[in-house]
Amino acid sequence: MAIAFHHQPLRGSEIRVITFSKTPLFGEEIYCEVENLPLDDSLRFYALSYVWGDPKERVPITLQCSKFEVTKNLFHALRQFREWVKGGDFADETGPGETPKFWADAICINQDDSDEKARQVPRMKDIYGSAIRVYGWLGLQEELDDRLVGLVFQKANEIAAHPRAHDMQWLQKYPIMDDLGQEYHAFTEAFLSIIQRPWFERIWIIQESVLAQTDPLFVIGPHFTNALGALSLIYTRLLAEAGDPRQELIVRRNLGPIKILRLRHYCRSLWTRSQNSSELSAFARMLNGILRDTTLGYVSTLPHDMIYALLGMALCPGLPAPLAPDYQNPSTKSATNTPSLSSRTQRT
Repeated sequence: MAIAFHHQPLRGSEIRVITFSKTPLFGEEIYCEVENLPLDDSLRFYALSYVWGDPKERVPITLQCSKFEVTKNLFHALRQFREWVKGGDFADETGPGETPKFWADAICINQDDSDEKARQVPRMKDIYGSAIRVYGWLGLQEELDDRLVGLVFQKANEIAAHPRAHDMQWLQKYPIMDDLGQEYHAFTEAFLSIIQRPWFERIWIIQESVLAQTDPLFVIGPHFTNALGALSLIYTRLLAEAGDPRQELIVRRNLGPIKILRLRHYCRSLWTRSQNSSELSAFARMLNGILRDTTLGYVSTLPHDMIYALLGMALCPGLPAPLAPDYQNPSTKSATNTPSLSSRTQRT
Protein backbone atom coordinates (compact mmCIF):
# COMPACT_ATOMS: atom_id res chain seq x y z
CA MET A 1 0.00 0.00 0.00
CA ALA A 2 1.37 3.41 -1.05
CA ILE A 3 2.24 5.91 1.66
CA ALA A 4 0.37 9.22 1.44
CA PHE A 5 2.42 12.39 1.06
CA HIS A 6 2.70 14.70 4.08
CA HIS A 7 3.72 18.36 3.77
CA GLN A 8 6.68 19.41 5.86
CA PRO A 9 5.88 22.61 7.83
CA LEU A 10 6.94 25.91 6.28
CA ARG A 11 9.30 28.01 8.37
CA GLY A 12 10.00 31.71 8.10
CA SER A 13 9.91 32.92 4.50
CA GLU A 14 9.84 29.42 3.00
CA ILE A 15 7.59 28.30 0.20
CA ARG A 16 7.37 24.88 -1.39
CA VAL A 17 8.53 24.31 -4.96
CA ILE A 18 8.39 21.18 -7.07
CA THR A 19 10.81 19.73 -9.59
CA PHE A 20 10.31 16.81 -11.94
CA SER A 21 12.28 13.72 -11.05
CA LYS A 22 15.01 12.94 -13.56
CA THR A 23 13.63 9.45 -14.00
CA PRO A 24 11.24 8.71 -15.43
CA LEU A 25 10.62 11.69 -17.70
CA PHE A 26 8.16 9.81 -19.86
CA GLY A 27 4.93 7.84 -19.59
CA GLU A 28 1.70 8.79 -17.93
CA GLU A 29 2.64 8.97 -14.26
CA ILE A 30 4.19 12.13 -12.84
CA TYR A 31 7.11 11.93 -10.38
CA CYS A 32 8.09 15.09 -8.50
CA GLU A 33 10.32 16.21 -5.67
CA VAL A 34 9.17 18.86 -3.19
CA GLU A 35 11.48 21.33 -1.45
CA ASN A 36 10.90 23.98 1.21
CA LEU A 37 13.05 26.98 0.21
CA PRO A 38 13.24 30.62 1.36
CA LEU A 39 11.44 33.03 -0.95
CA ASP A 40 14.26 35.46 -1.70
CA ASP A 41 16.02 36.92 -4.73
CA SER A 42 18.06 33.77 -5.23
CA LEU A 43 15.03 31.52 -5.72
CA ARG A 44 14.14 31.15 -9.41
CA PHE A 45 10.89 29.40 -10.17
CA TYR A 46 7.81 29.43 -12.40
CA ALA A 47 4.28 29.88 -11.06
CA LEU A 48 1.26 28.06 -12.48
CA SER A 49 -2.13 29.72 -12.79
CA TYR A 50 -4.87 27.26 -13.64
CA VAL A 51 -8.42 26.10 -12.99
CA TRP A 52 -8.65 23.28 -10.49
CA GLY A 53 -11.54 21.67 -12.32
CA ASP A 54 -13.90 19.03 -10.97
CA PRO A 55 -12.54 18.04 -7.52
CA LYS A 56 -13.99 14.56 -8.01
CA GLU A 57 -11.83 13.93 -11.06
CA ARG A 58 -8.46 13.30 -9.45
CA VAL A 59 -5.32 11.60 -10.72
CA PRO A 60 -2.48 10.21 -8.55
CA ILE A 61 1.06 11.52 -8.90
CA THR A 62 4.16 10.68 -6.88
CA LEU A 63 5.72 13.25 -4.53
CA GLN A 64 8.85 12.23 -2.66
CA CYS A 65 8.04 8.54 -3.37
CA SER A 66 4.59 9.05 -1.79
CA LYS A 67 1.18 9.20 -3.41
CA PHE A 68 -0.63 12.49 -3.84
CA GLU A 69 -3.78 13.26 -5.82
CA VAL A 70 -4.29 16.30 -8.05
CA THR A 71 -7.20 17.32 -10.23
CA LYS A 72 -7.12 16.12 -13.81
CA ASN A 73 -6.49 19.63 -15.17
CA LEU A 74 -3.39 20.14 -13.02
CA PHE A 75 -2.18 16.66 -14.01
CA HIS A 76 -2.39 17.60 -17.69
CA ALA A 77 -0.51 20.85 -16.99
CA LEU A 78 2.25 19.02 -15.12
CA ARG A 79 2.61 16.51 -17.93
CA GLN A 80 3.03 19.31 -20.50
CA PHE A 81 5.60 21.14 -18.38
CA ARG A 82 7.46 17.87 -17.82
CA GLU A 83 7.74 17.50 -21.60
CA TRP A 84 9.20 20.99 -21.89
CA VAL A 85 11.66 20.26 -19.07
CA LYS A 86 12.66 17.06 -20.84
CA GLY A 87 13.26 19.05 -24.04
CA GLY A 88 15.43 21.61 -22.25
CA ASP A 89 13.05 24.49 -22.98
CA PHE A 90 13.80 26.25 -19.68
CA ALA A 91 17.60 26.03 -19.88
CA ASP A 92 18.13 29.62 -21.07
CA GLU A 93 16.37 31.02 -17.99
CA THR A 94 17.29 28.58 -15.25
CA GLY A 95 20.95 28.25 -16.13
CA PRO A 96 23.04 25.23 -17.15
CA GLY A 97 22.62 22.21 -14.94
CA GLU A 98 19.84 23.76 -12.85
CA THR A 99 16.54 21.91 -12.64
CA PRO A 100 13.49 24.15 -13.31
CA LYS A 101 11.34 24.72 -10.22
CA PHE A 102 7.59 25.23 -10.26
CA TRP A 103 4.93 26.48 -7.85
CA ALA A 104 1.33 25.22 -8.00
CA ASP A 105 -1.00 26.01 -5.12
CA ALA A 106 -2.72 22.62 -4.89
CA ILE A 107 0.65 20.99 -4.19
CA CYS A 108 2.71 23.77 -2.64
CA ILE A 109 0.10 24.82 -0.07
CA ASN A 110 -1.26 22.21 2.33
CA GLN A 111 -4.93 22.39 1.38
CA ASP A 112 -5.89 20.35 4.46
CA ASP A 113 -4.38 22.90 6.83
CA SER A 114 -6.64 25.95 7.21
CA ASP A 115 -4.06 27.79 9.29
CA GLU A 116 -1.37 27.36 6.66
CA LYS A 117 -3.76 28.48 3.92
CA ALA A 118 -4.59 31.59 5.94
CA ARG A 119 -0.87 32.38 6.27
CA GLN A 120 -0.04 31.71 2.64
CA VAL A 121 -2.91 33.59 0.94
CA PRO A 122 -1.49 37.05 1.84
CA ARG A 123 1.82 35.93 0.31
CA MET A 124 0.39 35.41 -3.17
CA LYS A 125 1.58 38.87 -4.21
CA ASP A 126 5.13 37.90 -3.23
CA ILE A 127 4.98 34.48 -4.86
CA TYR A 128 3.50 35.53 -8.20
CA GLY A 129 5.49 38.75 -8.17
CA SER A 130 8.75 36.84 -7.66
CA ALA A 131 8.22 34.13 -10.26
CA ILE A 132 10.34 34.20 -13.41
CA ARG A 133 7.10 33.85 -15.33
CA VAL A 134 3.45 33.07 -14.64
CA TYR A 135 1.97 30.40 -16.91
CA GLY A 136 -1.77 30.61 -17.48
CA TRP A 137 -2.71 26.99 -18.22
CA LEU A 138 -5.95 27.11 -20.25
CA GLY A 139 -6.18 23.34 -20.59
CA LEU A 140 -5.80 20.78 -23.35
CA GLN A 141 -7.01 21.40 -26.89
CA GLU A 142 -9.96 19.04 -26.35
CA GLU A 143 -12.61 20.04 -28.90
CA LEU A 144 -10.39 22.66 -30.50
CA ASP A 145 -8.55 21.95 -33.74
CA ASP A 146 -4.86 21.76 -32.85
CA ARG A 147 -3.86 23.55 -36.05
CA LEU A 148 -6.29 26.44 -35.40
CA VAL A 149 -5.08 26.91 -31.82
CA GLY A 150 -1.56 27.12 -33.19
CA LEU A 151 -2.72 29.60 -35.83
CA VAL A 152 -4.36 31.90 -33.25
CA PHE A 153 -1.27 31.94 -31.03
CA GLN A 154 1.04 32.28 -34.07
CA LYS A 155 -0.95 35.32 -35.24
CA ALA A 156 -0.73 36.88 -31.76
CA ASN A 157 3.03 36.24 -31.61
CA GLU A 158 3.53 37.77 -35.06
CA ILE A 159 1.74 40.97 -34.03
CA ALA A 160 3.68 41.22 -30.75
CA ALA A 161 7.02 40.70 -32.52
CA HIS A 162 6.42 43.47 -35.08
CA PRO A 163 8.74 46.50 -34.64
CA ARG A 164 5.71 48.81 -34.42
CA ALA A 165 3.77 46.65 -31.99
CA HIS A 166 3.70 49.50 -29.42
CA ASP A 167 2.38 52.07 -31.91
CA MET A 168 -1.34 52.12 -31.14
CA GLN A 169 -2.29 54.20 -34.20
CA TRP A 170 -0.46 51.77 -36.46
CA LEU A 171 -1.96 48.75 -34.71
CA GLN A 172 -5.49 50.01 -35.29
CA LYS A 173 -4.81 49.83 -39.04
CA TYR A 174 -2.76 46.63 -39.02
CA PRO A 175 -4.38 43.98 -41.28
CA ILE A 176 -4.63 41.39 -38.54
CA MET A 177 -6.70 38.80 -40.36
CA ASP A 178 -6.63 39.90 -43.98
CA ASP A 179 -4.37 36.99 -44.94
CA LEU A 180 -6.63 34.30 -43.45
CA GLY A 181 -8.83 34.03 -46.54
CA GLN A 182 -11.26 31.15 -46.26
CA GLU A 183 -10.00 30.33 -42.76
CA TYR A 184 -11.28 33.59 -41.30
CA HIS A 185 -14.47 32.00 -39.92
CA ALA A 186 -12.64 28.99 -38.45
CA PHE A 187 -10.01 31.31 -36.94
CA THR A 188 -12.76 33.42 -35.36
CA GLU A 189 -14.51 30.40 -33.87
CA ALA A 190 -11.24 29.07 -32.45
CA PHE A 191 -10.38 32.45 -30.88
CA LEU A 192 -13.82 32.74 -29.29
CA SER A 193 -13.54 29.19 -27.93
CA ILE A 194 -10.19 30.07 -26.37
CA ILE A 195 -11.42 33.19 -24.57
CA GLN A 196 -14.44 31.24 -23.26
CA ARG A 197 -12.17 28.85 -21.37
CA PRO A 198 -13.01 28.64 -17.62
CA TRP A 199 -9.58 30.09 -16.74
CA PHE A 200 -10.78 33.54 -17.73
CA GLU A 201 -13.63 33.33 -15.19
CA ARG A 202 -11.56 32.52 -12.08
CA ILE A 203 -11.38 35.27 -9.47
CA TRP A 204 -7.79 34.24 -8.62
CA ILE A 205 -6.55 34.97 -12.16
CA ILE A 206 -6.96 38.68 -11.45
CA GLN A 207 -4.28 38.62 -8.77
CA GLU A 208 -2.12 36.02 -10.50
CA SER A 209 -2.11 37.96 -13.79
CA VAL A 210 -1.75 41.44 -12.34
CA LEU A 211 1.08 40.56 -9.95
CA ALA A 212 3.20 38.78 -12.57
CA GLN A 213 6.42 40.56 -13.51
CA THR A 214 5.49 40.25 -17.19
CA ASP A 215 2.30 39.42 -19.06
CA PRO A 216 1.22 35.85 -18.25
CA LEU A 217 2.10 33.22 -20.83
CA PHE A 218 -1.07 31.47 -22.00
CA VAL A 219 -0.79 27.74 -22.68
CA ILE A 220 -3.18 25.36 -24.44
CA GLY A 221 -1.64 21.93 -24.80
CA PRO A 222 1.78 22.47 -26.43
CA HIS A 223 0.88 25.94 -27.78
CA PHE A 224 1.74 29.14 -25.93
CA THR A 225 1.86 32.92 -26.27
CA ASN A 226 2.57 35.82 -23.95
CA ALA A 227 1.18 38.35 -26.47
CA LEU A 228 -1.57 39.63 -24.18
CA GLY A 229 -1.77 42.95 -26.00
CA ALA A 230 -2.02 41.21 -29.38
CA LEU A 231 -4.80 38.91 -28.15
CA SER A 232 -6.64 42.00 -26.91
CA LEU A 233 -6.19 43.63 -30.31
CA ILE A 234 -7.63 40.57 -32.06
CA TYR A 235 -10.55 40.74 -29.63
CA THR A 236 -11.35 44.38 -30.41
CA ARG A 237 -11.04 43.75 -34.16
CA LEU A 238 -13.44 40.80 -33.97
CA LEU A 239 -15.88 42.94 -32.03
CA ALA A 240 -15.72 45.64 -34.69
CA GLU A 241 -16.18 43.10 -37.48
CA ALA A 242 -18.81 40.94 -35.78
CA GLY A 243 -20.99 39.74 -38.61
CA ASP A 244 -24.01 38.58 -36.64
CA PRO A 245 -25.66 39.31 -33.25
CA ARG A 246 -24.68 35.92 -31.80
CA GLN A 247 -20.98 36.44 -32.49
CA GLU A 248 -21.10 40.00 -31.14
CA LEU A 249 -22.83 38.78 -27.96
CA ILE A 250 -20.17 36.10 -27.41
CA VAL A 251 -17.37 38.62 -27.87
CA ARG A 252 -18.95 41.17 -25.54
CA ARG A 253 -19.64 38.60 -22.80
CA ASN A 254 -16.18 37.07 -22.89
CA LEU A 255 -13.77 39.93 -22.33
CA GLY A 256 -11.00 37.43 -21.70
CA PRO A 257 -7.55 38.88 -22.46
CA ILE A 258 -8.67 42.48 -22.87
CA LYS A 259 -10.05 42.53 -19.32
CA ILE A 260 -6.80 41.15 -17.92
CA LEU A 261 -4.84 43.77 -19.86
CA ARG A 262 -7.04 46.54 -18.47
CA LEU A 263 -6.75 45.17 -14.94
CA ARG A 264 -2.94 45.07 -15.15
CA HIS A 265 -2.85 48.72 -16.20
CA TYR A 266 -5.54 49.74 -13.71
CA CYS A 267 -3.97 48.09 -10.65
CA ARG A 268 -0.47 49.20 -11.52
CA SER A 269 -1.65 52.79 -11.85
CA LEU A 270 -3.25 52.44 -8.40
CA TRP A 271 0.04 51.18 -6.99
CA THR A 272 1.93 54.07 -8.54
CA ARG A 273 -0.41 56.62 -6.99
CA SER A 274 -0.35 54.95 -3.58
CA GLN A 275 3.22 53.65 -3.35
CA ASN A 276 4.29 56.38 -0.94
CA SER A 277 1.37 55.83 1.39
CA SER A 278 1.00 53.11 4.00
CA GLU A 279 -2.10 54.57 5.60
CA LEU A 280 -5.11 52.34 6.10
CA SER A 281 -7.32 54.88 4.29
CA ALA A 282 -5.17 54.53 1.15
CA PHE A 283 -5.47 50.75 1.39
CA ALA A 284 -9.25 51.03 1.70
CA ARG A 285 -9.51 53.32 -1.33
CA MET A 286 -7.50 50.87 -3.42
CA LEU A 287 -9.55 47.91 -2.23
CA ASN A 288 -12.79 49.74 -2.95
CA GLY A 289 -11.67 50.43 -6.51
CA ILE A 290 -10.53 46.87 -7.08
CA LEU A 291 -13.73 45.38 -5.67
CA ARG A 292 -15.86 47.73 -7.75
CA ASP A 293 -14.15 47.10 -11.04
CA THR A 294 -13.03 43.47 -10.97
CA THR A 295 -15.44 41.08 -9.29
CA LEU A 296 -18.30 41.09 -11.79
CA GLY A 297 -18.43 37.90 -13.82
CA TYR A 298 -15.84 35.93 -11.84
CA VAL A 299 -16.26 32.74 -9.83
CA SER A 300 -14.40 30.89 -7.08
CA THR A 301 -14.56 27.43 -5.54
CA LEU A 302 -14.82 28.83 -2.00
CA PRO A 303 -16.96 31.93 -1.28
CA HIS A 304 -14.15 33.34 0.91
CA ASP A 305 -11.92 33.67 -2.14
CA MET A 306 -14.13 36.30 -3.76
CA ILE A 307 -12.50 38.58 -1.15
CA TYR A 308 -9.18 36.90 -0.41
CA ALA A 309 -8.21 36.67 -4.09
CA LEU A 310 -8.17 40.46 -4.34
CA LEU A 311 -6.53 41.51 -1.07
CA GLY A 312 -2.98 41.03 -2.31
CA MET A 313 -3.46 43.69 -4.98
CA ALA A 314 -4.07 46.49 -2.46
CA LEU A 315 -0.79 47.73 -1.04
CA CYS A 316 -0.67 47.57 2.73
CA PRO A 317 2.20 46.78 5.13
CA GLY A 318 -0.06 44.24 6.85
CA LEU A 319 -3.65 43.23 6.38
CA PRO A 320 -6.09 44.82 8.84
CA ALA A 321 -7.19 42.21 11.36
CA PRO A 322 -10.81 42.01 10.11
CA LEU A 323 -9.56 41.06 6.64
CA ALA A 324 -6.91 38.52 7.59
CA PRO A 325 -7.76 35.26 5.75
CA ASP A 326 -9.61 32.81 7.94
CA TYR A 327 -11.04 29.75 6.20
CA GLN A 328 -12.62 28.49 9.42
CA ASN A 329 -15.03 31.42 9.66
CA PRO A 330 -18.17 31.68 7.53
CA SER A 331 -17.64 33.42 4.21
CA THR A 332 -20.31 35.97 5.10
CA LYS A 333 -18.07 37.34 7.87
CA SER A 334 -15.29 38.07 5.36
CA ALA A 335 -17.74 39.67 2.97
CA THR A 336 -19.27 41.95 5.61
CA ASN A 337 -15.89 42.94 7.06
CA THR A 338 -14.69 44.29 3.72
CA PRO A 339 -17.28 47.01 3.09
CA SER A 340 -17.46 47.95 6.77
CA LEU A 341 -13.70 48.46 6.95
CA SER A 342 -13.70 50.44 3.72
CA SER A 343 -16.57 52.69 4.79
CA ARG A 344 -14.99 53.40 8.19
CA THR A 345 -11.62 54.34 6.74
CA GLN A 346 -13.14 56.42 3.95
CA ARG A 347 -14.86 58.60 6.57
CA THR A 348 -11.66 59.23 8.57
